[in-house]
Amino acid sequence: MSDPVPFVYQDWAAAYPEFSNVTEPQITARILPLARQVIAGFIGCVSDPQEQTNFLWLMVAHLSQLNFGTAASPATGLVGRIASATEGSVSVQLDFQSTQNQAWYVQTSYGALFWQLARPYWLGGFSFPAPAPTPFPYR
Repeated sequence: MSDPVPFVYQDWAAAYPEFSNVTEPQITARILPLARQVIAGFIGCVSDPQEQTNFLWLMVAHLSQLNFGTAASPATGLVGRIASATEGSVSVQLDFQSTQNQAWYVQTSYGALFWQLARPYWLGGFSFPAPAPTPFPYR
């Protein structure tokens, strides 16, 4: 059985240089199988090979950040947006607003983008655009 979504580590690493702290064996042996498992449920609905690659690469980046962090910022285990922080006696307050379905994805920017791009496939192929802005009332 051929691999429906080929993964070339060198191409992915060039597209995501922030993960220079992660080695090829860490990605291919640990992260890639998990990423494939996460996207397996819907990747067959995606007909465009470039879209399939984008989904796989985003999921690999999401899992890499959760597991290893980036070269500039190690994995912290914190989930959410930093709402406030103090330095003396170190205090961090996180804001994590999400639905139950998207919570795991929005822990990283890669997962959030994955979630947004995958929504039309999870909504039965329907994408709902944002409402049009209301015009500014002139007086």
